[in-house]
Amino acid sequence: MFGRFVDWILAAIALIGIVVTGFWAVYGGNQNAAALEDGIERQAKTVLQENGYSWAEIEMDGQHATLSGQSPGDGAGDGAIRLLSASGLFGNRWMGPITGLTDKVIAGAPISPYIWVAEKMRNGGIVLSGYAPDQRTIEALQIDAEAIAPGEVENRIKIGSGQPDGDWLMVAHQALLQLDKLEYGRVELIDQVLRIEGLSMSPIFRTSLRNGLPGIDDNFTLEADVRGAGIWSASLEADEVILHGLVNSESERGEILELVSSSFSGNISDQMVIGEHAHDDWLDGIRRILPQFLRFRSGLVVFDPEGDGYRVSGEAADSAIAFLRDDVASEASFPIVLDVEAVDSDIAEITGLDFESDALASCQTAFGAVLATNRVTFESGKNTIDRSSGATLDKLMGVARRCEGFVFQISGHTDSQGDRGFNISLSRSRAQAVADYMSARGIADDRMDAIGFGPDIPIADNATREGRAANRRIEFKVVEGG
Repeated sequence: MFGRFVDWILAAIALIGIVVTGFWAVYGGNQNAAALEDGIERQAKTVLQENGYSWAEIEMDGQHATLSGQSPGDGAGDGAIRLLSASGLFGNRWMGPITGLTDKVIAGAPISPYIWVAEKMRNGGIVLSGYAPDQRTIEALQIDAEAIAPGEVENRIKIGSGQPDGDWLMVAHQALLQLDKLEYGRVELIDQVLRIEGLSMSPIFRTSLRNGLPGIDDNFTLEADVRGAGIWSASLEADEVILHGLVNSESERGEILELVSSSFSGNISDQMVIGEHAHDDWLDGIRRILPQFLRFRSGLVVFDPEGDGYRVSGEAADSAIAFLRDDVASEASFPIVLDVEAVDSDIAEITGLDFESDALASCQTAFGAVLATNRVTFESGKNTIDRSSGATLDKLMGVARRCEGFVFQISGHTDSQGDRGFNISLSRSRAQAVADYMSARGIADDRMDAIGFGPDIPIADNATREGRAANRRIEFKVVEGG
Protein backbone atom coordinates (compact mmCIF):
# COMPACT_ATOMS: atom_id res chain seq x y z
CA MET A 1 0.00 0.00 0.00
CA PHE A 2 2.76 2.37 1.00
CA GLY A 3 4.62 1.47 -2.22
CA ARG A 4 1.63 2.43 -4.36
CA PHE A 5 1.35 5.74 -2.56
CA VAL A 6 5.03 6.44 -3.26
CA ASP A 7 4.45 5.51 -6.91
CA TRP A 8 1.58 8.02 -7.11
CA ILE A 9 3.72 10.75 -5.54
CA LEU A 10 6.59 10.06 -7.94
CA ALA A 11 4.19 10.04 -10.94
CA ALA A 12 2.69 13.35 -9.86
CA ILE A 13 6.16 14.89 -9.44
CA ALA A 14 7.12 13.62 -12.89
CA LEU A 15 3.94 15.06 -14.45
CA ILE A 16 4.55 18.43 -12.81
CA GLY A 17 8.10 18.35 -14.10
CA ILE A 18 6.86 17.66 -17.65
CA VAL A 19 4.37 20.54 -17.45
CA VAL A 20 6.97 22.94 -16.01
CA THR A 21 9.51 21.88 -18.60
CA GLY A 22 6.94 22.33 -21.41
CA PHE A 23 5.85 25.71 -20.10
CA TRP A 24 9.47 26.86 -19.90
CA ALA A 25 10.14 25.55 -23.40
CA VAL A 26 7.23 27.54 -24.81
CA TYR A 27 7.21 30.60 -22.59
CA GLY A 28 10.30 30.55 -20.46
CA GLY A 29 13.01 31.00 -23.02
CA ASN A 30 13.71 34.61 -23.82
CA GLN A 31 13.39 34.11 -27.56
CA ASN A 32 10.12 32.16 -27.41
CA ALA A 33 8.59 34.53 -24.84
CA ALA A 34 9.43 37.56 -26.95
CA ALA A 35 7.96 35.92 -30.05
CA LEU A 36 4.77 35.01 -28.18
CA GLU A 37 4.43 38.52 -26.76
CA ASP A 38 5.02 40.11 -30.17
CA GLY A 39 2.53 37.81 -31.88
CA ILE A 40 -0.25 38.49 -29.36
CA GLU A 41 0.35 42.23 -29.62
CA ARG A 42 0.17 42.15 -33.43
CA GLN A 43 -3.06 40.14 -33.33
CA ALA A 44 -4.66 42.50 -30.81
CA LYS A 45 -3.68 45.62 -32.79
CA THR A 46 -5.12 44.12 -35.98
CA VAL A 47 -8.42 43.30 -34.29
CA LEU A 48 -8.68 46.82 -32.84
CA GLN A 49 -7.75 48.54 -36.12
CA GLU A 50 -10.17 46.52 -38.24
CA ASN A 51 -13.11 47.17 -35.92
CA GLY A 52 -12.93 50.94 -35.58
CA TYR A 53 -10.64 51.25 -32.56
CA SER A 54 -7.67 52.82 -34.35
CA TRP A 55 -7.27 55.26 -31.44
CA ALA A 56 -6.44 52.37 -29.05
CA GLU A 57 -2.87 51.39 -28.20
CA ILE A 58 -2.00 48.01 -26.73
CA GLU A 59 1.30 46.89 -25.22
CA MET A 60 2.11 43.38 -24.01
CA ASP A 61 4.25 42.37 -21.04
CA GLY A 62 4.30 38.60 -21.32
CA GLN A 63 0.61 37.72 -21.45
CA HIS A 64 -0.49 40.87 -19.63
CA ALA A 65 -1.80 43.72 -21.80
CA THR A 66 -1.98 47.45 -21.14
CA LEU A 67 -4.64 49.29 -23.14
CA SER A 68 -4.19 53.06 -23.56
CA GLY A 69 -5.14 56.01 -25.77
CA GLN A 70 -7.88 58.64 -25.84
CA SER A 71 -11.28 57.16 -26.57
CA PRO A 72 -13.58 59.33 -28.70
CA GLY A 73 -16.62 57.92 -26.90
CA ASP A 74 -17.95 57.34 -23.41
CA GLY A 75 -17.00 54.23 -21.51
CA ALA A 76 -13.26 54.72 -22.10
CA GLY A 77 -11.82 51.32 -23.06
CA ASP A 78 -14.87 49.16 -22.27
CA GLY A 79 -15.78 48.62 -25.93
CA ALA A 80 -12.23 47.72 -26.89
CA ILE A 81 -12.01 45.22 -24.03
CA ARG A 82 -15.32 43.61 -25.04
CA LEU A 83 -14.01 43.33 -28.59
CA LEU A 84 -10.81 41.61 -27.44
CA SER A 85 -12.86 39.19 -25.34
CA ALA A 86 -15.25 38.42 -28.22
CA SER A 87 -12.29 37.77 -30.51
CA GLY A 88 -10.93 35.14 -28.09
CA LEU A 89 -7.75 37.08 -27.35
CA PHE A 90 -8.64 38.08 -23.80
CA GLY A 91 -9.70 35.31 -21.41
CA ASN A 92 -8.88 35.03 -17.73
CA ARG A 93 -5.75 34.57 -15.62
CA TRP A 94 -5.45 30.90 -16.70
CA MET A 95 -6.83 30.84 -20.25
CA GLY A 96 -6.44 32.96 -23.40
CA PRO A 97 -3.44 34.55 -25.08
CA ILE A 98 -4.09 37.65 -22.94
CA THR A 99 -4.58 36.56 -19.34
CA GLY A 100 -4.59 40.01 -17.71
CA LEU A 101 -5.38 43.53 -18.84
CA THR A 102 -4.87 47.02 -17.39
CA ASP A 103 -7.21 49.71 -18.75
CA LYS A 104 -5.46 53.11 -18.99
CA VAL A 105 -7.77 54.56 -21.66
CA ILE A 106 -9.04 58.08 -21.06
CA ALA A 107 -12.34 59.36 -22.43
CA GLY A 108 -12.21 62.11 -25.05
CA ALA A 109 -13.81 65.53 -24.66
CA PRO A 110 -17.58 65.61 -25.32
CA ILE A 111 -18.64 66.79 -28.78
CA SER A 112 -20.90 69.81 -28.99
CA PRO A 113 -23.21 70.14 -30.79
CA TYR A 114 -23.77 66.40 -30.98
CA ILE A 115 -24.94 65.69 -34.53
CA TRP A 116 -26.05 62.52 -36.29
CA VAL A 117 -27.45 62.54 -39.84
CA ALA A 118 -29.11 60.02 -42.15
CA GLU A 119 -29.72 61.15 -45.74
CA LYS A 120 -31.80 59.27 -48.29
CA MET A 121 -30.72 59.87 -51.88
CA ARG A 122 -32.93 59.84 -54.95
CA ASN A 123 -31.43 56.47 -55.93
CA GLY A 124 -32.66 54.96 -52.65
CA GLY A 125 -29.23 54.81 -51.02
CA ILE A 126 -28.72 56.06 -47.47
CA VAL A 127 -25.67 57.91 -46.15
CA LEU A 128 -25.10 57.84 -42.38
CA SER A 129 -22.77 60.45 -40.86
CA GLY A 130 -22.05 62.36 -37.66
CA TYR A 131 -21.48 60.72 -34.28
CA ALA A 132 -22.76 57.85 -32.15
CA PRO A 133 -21.67 56.91 -28.63
CA ASP A 134 -20.06 53.52 -29.35
CA GLN A 135 -19.42 50.84 -31.96
CA ARG A 136 -22.46 48.78 -30.95
CA THR A 137 -24.74 51.76 -31.62
CA ILE A 138 -23.10 52.38 -34.99
CA GLU A 139 -23.69 48.75 -35.94
CA ALA A 140 -27.33 48.93 -34.78
CA LEU A 141 -27.95 52.03 -36.92
CA GLN A 142 -26.32 50.30 -39.89
CA ILE A 143 -28.72 47.36 -39.50
CA ASP A 144 -31.72 49.73 -39.21
CA ALA A 145 -30.68 51.61 -42.35
CA GLU A 146 -30.13 48.43 -44.35
CA ALA A 147 -33.61 47.24 -43.40
CA ILE A 148 -35.26 50.27 -45.04
CA ALA A 149 -32.85 51.17 -47.85
CA PRO A 150 -33.64 49.92 -51.35
CA GLY A 151 -30.14 51.07 -52.31
CA GLU A 152 -26.70 50.90 -50.70
CA VAL A 153 -25.92 52.16 -47.19
CA GLU A 154 -22.77 54.23 -46.75
CA ASN A 155 -21.75 54.45 -43.10
CA ARG A 156 -19.52 57.40 -42.13
CA ILE A 157 -20.53 57.56 -38.45
CA LYS A 158 -17.70 58.14 -35.96
CA ILE A 159 -17.59 57.33 -32.27
CA GLY A 160 -17.95 60.43 -30.12
CA SER A 161 -18.90 61.19 -26.54
CA GLY A 162 -21.41 63.81 -25.52
CA GLN A 163 -24.75 62.33 -26.65
CA PRO A 164 -27.66 64.10 -24.90
CA ASP A 165 -29.78 62.71 -22.09
CA GLY A 166 -32.62 60.40 -23.01
CA ASP A 167 -32.96 57.32 -25.19
CA TRP A 168 -30.79 58.58 -28.04
CA LEU A 169 -30.72 55.30 -29.97
CA MET A 170 -34.51 54.96 -29.84
CA VAL A 171 -34.94 58.46 -31.28
CA ALA A 172 -32.41 57.69 -34.03
CA HIS A 173 -34.33 54.50 -34.80
CA GLN A 174 -37.60 56.46 -35.04
CA ALA A 175 -35.86 58.97 -37.31
CA LEU A 176 -34.87 56.21 -39.73
CA LEU A 177 -38.45 54.92 -39.80
CA GLN A 178 -39.59 58.40 -40.87
CA LEU A 179 -36.82 58.61 -43.46
CA ASP A 180 -38.26 55.46 -45.03
CA LYS A 181 -41.48 57.40 -45.73
CA LEU A 182 -39.69 60.13 -47.71
CA GLU A 183 -39.02 59.97 -51.43
CA TYR A 184 -35.71 61.54 -50.52
CA GLY A 185 -34.52 63.82 -47.73
CA ARG A 186 -32.66 63.71 -44.44
CA VAL A 187 -33.13 63.28 -40.72
CA GLU A 188 -30.83 64.98 -38.23
CA LEU A 189 -30.34 64.64 -34.50
CA ILE A 190 -28.73 67.85 -33.29
CA ASP A 191 -28.36 67.53 -29.52
CA GLN A 192 -32.00 67.06 -28.40
CA VAL A 193 -33.69 68.26 -31.60
CA LEU A 194 -34.84 65.81 -34.28
CA ARG A 195 -35.16 67.50 -37.67
CA ILE A 196 -36.90 65.80 -40.61
CA GLU A 197 -36.86 67.40 -44.04
CA GLY A 198 -37.39 66.22 -47.58
CA LEU A 199 -40.02 65.23 -50.14
CA SER A 200 -43.07 63.06 -49.48
CA MET A 201 -45.94 62.39 -51.87
CA SER A 202 -48.23 61.49 -48.95
CA PRO A 203 -50.35 64.38 -47.58
CA ILE A 204 -51.33 62.13 -44.66
CA PHE A 205 -47.70 61.69 -43.65
CA ARG A 206 -46.96 65.41 -44.01
CA THR A 207 -49.96 66.25 -41.83
CA SER A 208 -49.04 63.63 -39.22
CA LEU A 209 -45.58 65.15 -38.78
CA ARG A 210 -47.10 68.54 -38.08
CA ASN A 211 -48.98 66.89 -35.20
CA GLY A 212 -45.82 65.44 -33.66
CA LEU A 213 -44.18 62.04 -33.54
CA PRO A 214 -45.71 59.51 -31.08
CA GLY A 215 -43.25 57.47 -29.08
CA ILE A 216 -40.38 59.96 -29.22
CA ASP A 217 -38.46 60.43 -25.95
CA ASP A 218 -39.76 63.43 -23.96
CA ASN A 219 -36.23 64.83 -23.78
CA PHE A 220 -36.31 65.44 -27.56
CA THR A 221 -38.28 67.87 -29.71
CA LEU A 222 -39.34 67.49 -33.35
CA GLU A 223 -38.86 69.97 -36.20
CA ALA A 224 -40.34 68.80 -39.50
CA ASP A 225 -40.13 70.42 -42.92
CA VAL A 226 -41.46 67.84 -45.37
CA ARG A 227 -42.84 69.14 -48.65
CA GLY A 228 -44.86 67.87 -51.55
CA ALA A 229 -43.53 67.72 -55.08
CA GLY A 230 -44.68 71.22 -56.13
CA ILE A 231 -45.02 72.09 -59.84
CA TRP A 232 -41.33 71.93 -60.82
CA SER A 233 -38.09 70.83 -59.17
CA ALA A 234 -34.36 70.47 -59.76
CA SER A 235 -32.29 68.14 -57.62
CA LEU A 236 -28.51 67.94 -57.55
CA GLU A 237 -26.34 65.13 -56.23
CA ALA A 238 -23.41 62.96 -57.30
CA ASP A 239 -22.55 65.21 -60.26
CA GLU A 240 -26.04 64.88 -61.76
CA VAL A 241 -28.93 67.33 -61.97
CA ILE A 242 -32.46 66.00 -62.42
CA LEU A 243 -35.12 68.36 -63.81
CA HIS A 244 -38.66 67.30 -63.04
CA GLY A 245 -42.19 68.67 -63.28
CA LEU A 246 -44.34 70.88 -65.50
CA VAL A 247 -43.25 73.57 -67.96
CA ASN A 248 -45.69 75.63 -70.03
CA SER A 249 -43.98 75.26 -73.40
CA GLU A 250 -41.07 73.86 -75.36
CA SER A 251 -39.42 77.29 -75.22
CA GLU A 252 -39.53 77.22 -71.38
CA ARG A 253 -37.95 73.76 -71.42
CA GLY A 254 -35.27 75.00 -73.83
CA GLU A 255 -34.44 78.05 -71.70
CA ILE A 256 -34.08 75.93 -68.55
CA LEU A 257 -31.84 73.41 -70.32
CA GLU A 258 -29.69 76.25 -71.68
CA LEU A 259 -29.35 77.75 -68.19
CA VAL A 260 -28.28 74.39 -66.78
CA SER A 261 -25.86 73.39 -69.55
CA SER A 262 -24.12 76.78 -69.44
CA SER A 263 -23.35 76.42 -65.71
CA PHE A 264 -23.08 72.66 -65.13
CA SER A 265 -20.68 70.11 -66.61
CA GLY A 266 -22.20 66.95 -65.10
CA ASN A 267 -25.04 64.73 -66.32
CA ILE A 268 -28.38 66.42 -67.01
CA SER A 269 -31.52 64.28 -66.68
CA ASP A 270 -34.49 66.03 -68.31
CA GLN A 271 -37.72 64.60 -66.91
CA MET A 272 -39.77 67.76 -67.52
CA VAL A 273 -43.22 67.48 -69.08
CA ILE A 274 -44.98 70.12 -71.15
CA GLY A 275 -48.30 70.92 -69.56
CA GLU A 276 -50.17 73.92 -68.25
CA HIS A 277 -49.95 75.87 -65.04
CA ALA A 278 -51.21 79.39 -64.49
CA HIS A 279 -47.88 81.02 -63.63
CA ASP A 280 -46.43 82.69 -66.71
CA ASP A 281 -43.75 84.62 -64.76
CA TRP A 282 -42.41 81.68 -62.76
CA LEU A 283 -39.12 81.50 -64.69
CA ASP A 284 -38.02 84.82 -63.13
CA GLY A 285 -36.97 83.03 -59.93
CA ILE A 286 -35.46 80.06 -61.78
CA ARG A 287 -33.19 82.39 -63.76
CA ARG A 288 -31.90 83.88 -60.51
CA ILE A 289 -31.49 80.61 -58.64
CA LEU A 290 -29.98 78.11 -61.07
CA PRO A 291 -26.54 79.63 -61.86
CA GLN A 292 -25.36 79.46 -58.24
CA PHE A 293 -27.48 76.44 -57.25
CA LEU A 294 -25.60 74.40 -59.87
CA ARG A 295 -22.39 75.08 -57.91
CA PHE A 296 -23.88 73.37 -54.82
CA ARG A 297 -22.45 70.09 -53.55
CA SER A 298 -26.01 68.74 -53.30
CA GLY A 299 -29.43 70.31 -53.08
CA LEU A 300 -33.01 70.76 -54.19
CA VAL A 301 -34.99 73.60 -55.80
CA VAL A 302 -38.79 73.35 -55.68
CA PHE A 303 -41.29 75.73 -57.22
CA ASP A 304 -44.46 75.38 -55.17
CA PRO A 305 -46.73 78.43 -55.53
CA GLU A 306 -49.14 76.99 -52.96
CA GLY A 307 -46.30 76.69 -50.45
CA ASP A 308 -43.18 78.83 -50.05
CA GLY A 309 -42.90 79.84 -53.70
CA TYR A 310 -39.32 78.93 -54.56
CA ARG A 311 -37.50 76.88 -51.95
CA VAL A 312 -33.77 76.14 -52.17
CA SER A 313 -32.10 73.67 -49.80
CA GLY A 314 -28.76 71.88 -49.77
CA GLU A 315 -25.05 72.18 -49.06
CA ALA A 316 -22.68 74.56 -50.82
CA ALA A 317 -19.44 76.47 -50.47
CA ASP A 318 -19.61 79.95 -48.97
CA SER A 319 -19.32 81.85 -52.25
CA ALA A 320 -22.20 80.01 -53.95
CA ILE A 321 -24.47 80.84 -51.01
CA ALA A 322 -23.27 84.46 -50.86
CA PHE A 323 -23.76 85.08 -54.59
CA LEU A 324 -27.16 83.33 -54.52
CA ARG A 325 -28.32 85.55 -51.67
CA ASP A 326 -27.29 88.59 -53.70
CA ASP A 327 -29.14 87.31 -56.76
CA VAL A 328 -32.42 86.73 -54.93
CA ALA A 329 -32.28 89.81 -52.70
CA SER A 330 -34.59 91.92 -54.85
CA GLU A 331 -38.29 91.13 -55.12
CA ALA A 332 -39.22 88.21 -57.38
CA SER A 333 -42.51 87.01 -58.80
CA PHE A 334 -42.83 84.58 -55.85
CA PRO A 335 -41.06 84.44 -52.46
CA ILE A 336 -37.64 82.73 -52.47
CA VAL A 337 -36.76 80.80 -49.32
CA LEU A 338 -33.16 79.62 -48.76
CA ASP A 339 -32.39 76.76 -46.37
CA VAL A 340 -28.76 76.09 -47.17
CA GLU A 341 -25.72 74.96 -45.20
CA ALA A 342 -22.17 76.17 -45.83
CA VAL A 343 -19.52 73.46 -46.20
CA ASP A 344 -15.78 73.81 -46.74
CA SER A 345 -14.39 73.22 -50.21
CA ASP A 346 -11.71 70.65 -50.89
CA ILE A 347 -8.33 72.40 -50.90
CA ALA A 348 -5.87 70.31 -52.90
CA GLU A 349 -3.14 72.93 -52.45
CA ILE A 350 -2.78 72.19 -48.72
CA THR A 351 -2.79 68.40 -48.86
CA GLY A 352 -0.16 66.99 -46.50
CA LEU A 353 0.20 70.06 -44.29
CA ASP A 354 0.31 69.30 -40.57
CA PHE A 355 -1.68 71.99 -38.77
CA GLU A 356 -1.08 70.33 -35.39
CA SER A 357 2.69 70.21 -34.97
CA ASP A 358 3.53 73.68 -36.36
CA ALA A 359 0.30 75.56 -36.82
CA LEU A 360 1.81 79.00 -37.52
CA ALA A 361 4.11 77.81 -40.31
CA SER A 362 1.43 75.53 -41.79
CA CYS A 363 -1.14 78.33 -41.86
CA GLN A 364 1.24 80.71 -43.59
CA THR A 365 2.21 78.01 -46.09
CA ALA A 366 -1.46 77.20 -46.72
CA PHE A 367 -2.45 80.80 -47.51
CA GLY A 368 0.61 81.14 -49.76
CA ALA A 369 -0.11 77.87 -51.58
CA VAL A 370 -3.73 78.85 -52.29
CA LEU A 371 -2.82 82.32 -53.58
CA ALA A 372 0.10 81.01 -55.65
CA THR A 373 -2.34 79.31 -58.04
CA ASN A 374 -5.59 81.21 -57.37
CA ARG A 375 -6.38 84.92 -57.49
CA VAL A 376 -8.81 87.34 -55.90
CA THR A 377 -9.80 89.70 -58.72
CA PHE A 378 -11.82 92.91 -58.72
CA GLU A 379 -13.76 95.03 -61.15
CA SER A 380 -11.42 97.47 -62.89
CA GLY A 381 -10.58 100.49 -60.70
CA LYS A 382 -13.03 99.35 -57.98
CA ASN A 383 -13.04 97.38 -54.75
CA THR A 384 -15.91 95.11 -55.91
CA ILE A 385 -14.80 91.47 -55.83
CA ASP A 386 -15.36 89.75 -59.16
CA ARG A 387 -17.43 86.56 -59.00
CA SER A 388 -14.67 84.65 -60.78
CA SER A 389 -12.91 84.79 -57.38
CA GLY A 390 -15.54 82.58 -55.72
CA ALA A 391 -13.46 79.38 -55.66
CA THR A 392 -10.43 81.29 -54.32
CA LEU A 393 -12.49 82.87 -51.53
CA ASP A 394 -13.86 79.44 -50.58
CA LYS A 395 -10.33 78.09 -50.19
CA LEU A 396 -9.20 81.11 -48.17
CA MET A 397 -12.20 80.63 -45.88
CA GLY A 398 -11.27 76.96 -45.45
CA VAL A 399 -7.70 77.85 -44.45
CA ALA A 400 -8.88 80.60 -42.08
CA ARG A 401 -11.16 78.12 -40.30
CA ARG A 402 -8.31 75.64 -39.93
CA CYS A 403 -6.13 78.41 -38.47
CA GLU A 404 -8.45 79.49 -35.67
CA GLY A 405 -6.46 81.27 -32.97
CA PHE A 406 -4.29 83.30 -35.34
CA VAL A 407 -4.62 86.85 -36.63
CA PHE A 408 -3.82 87.45 -40.27
CA GLN A 409 -2.95 90.59 -42.16
CA ILE A 410 -4.71 90.98 -45.51
CA SER A 411 -2.67 93.22 -47.78
CA GLY A 412 -3.69 94.74 -51.10
CA HIS A 413 -1.22 95.58 -53.87
CA THR A 414 -1.51 97.37 -57.23
CA ASP A 415 0.66 97.96 -60.25
CA SER A 416 2.47 101.28 -60.73
CA GLN A 417 0.11 102.80 -63.25
CA GLY A 418 -1.83 105.89 -62.15
CA ASP A 419 -1.63 108.05 -59.06
CA ARG A 420 0.24 106.46 -56.15
CA GLY A 421 -2.12 107.90 -53.53
CA PHE A 422 -5.17 106.55 -55.37
CA ASN A 423 -3.51 103.14 -55.73
CA ILE A 424 -2.72 102.92 -52.01
CA SER A 425 -6.32 103.84 -51.16
CA LEU A 426 -7.66 101.35 -53.73
CA SER A 427 -5.40 98.54 -52.50
CA ARG A 428 -6.52 99.07 -48.91
CA SER A 429 -10.22 99.16 -49.84
CA ARG A 430 -9.78 95.91 -51.79
CA ALA A 431 -8.08 94.24 -48.83
CA GLN A 432 -10.94 95.48 -46.63
CA ALA A 433 -13.48 94.07 -49.12
CA VAL A 434 -11.91 90.62 -48.67
CA ALA A 435 -11.97 91.04 -44.87
CA ASP A 436 -15.63 92.13 -44.99
CA TYR A 437 -16.52 89.11 -47.13
CA MET A 438 -14.87 86.74 -44.65
CA SER A 439 -16.37 88.54 -41.65
CA ALA A 440 -19.87 88.13 -43.10
CA ARG A 441 -19.22 84.38 -43.22
CA GLY A 442 -18.08 83.91 -39.64
CA ILE A 443 -14.42 84.95 -39.39
CA ALA A 444 -14.16 87.36 -36.44
CA ASP A 445 -13.25 90.96 -37.31
CA ASP A 446 -10.51 91.06 -34.68
CA ARG A 447 -8.69 88.24 -36.49
CA MET A 448 -8.17 90.35 -39.64
CA ASP A 449 -6.20 93.51 -40.33
CA ALA A 450 -6.59 95.05 -43.81
CA ILE A 451 -3.76 97.18 -45.15
CA GLY A 452 -2.91 98.67 -48.55
CA PHE A 453 0.59 98.97 -50.01
CA GLY A 454 -0.40 100.24 -53.44
CA PRO A 455 2.51 99.86 -55.91
CA ASP A 456 5.26 99.92 -53.27
CA ILE A 457 6.01 96.16 -53.05
CA PRO A 458 6.06 94.80 -56.62
CA ILE A 459 6.83 91.12 -57.27
CA ALA A 460 7.21 91.50 -61.05
CA ASP A 461 8.26 94.03 -63.66
CA ASN A 462 5.66 96.80 -64.07
CA ALA A 463 7.02 97.46 -67.58
CA THR A 464 5.17 94.37 -68.91
CA ARG A 465 1.48 93.57 -69.03
CA GLU A 466 2.07 90.21 -67.32
CA GLY A 467 4.16 91.86 -64.61
CA ARG A 468 1.49 94.45 -63.86
CA ALA A 469 -1.14 91.70 -63.62
CA ALA A 470 1.03 89.80 -61.14
CA ASN A 471 1.51 92.92 -59.01
CA ARG A 472 -2.25 93.46 -58.68
CA ARG A 473 -2.79 90.95 -55.89
CA ILE A 474 -4.06 90.12 -52.39
CA GLU A 475 -1.71 88.51 -49.84
CA PHE A 476 -2.18 86.99 -46.37
CA LYS A 477 0.38 87.14 -43.57
CA VAL A 478 -0.29 85.07 -40.45
CA VAL A 479 0.46 86.67 -37.08
CA GLU A 480 0.86 84.53 -33.97
CA GLY A 481 -1.22 85.17 -30.89
CA GLY A 482 -4.73 85.90 -32.12
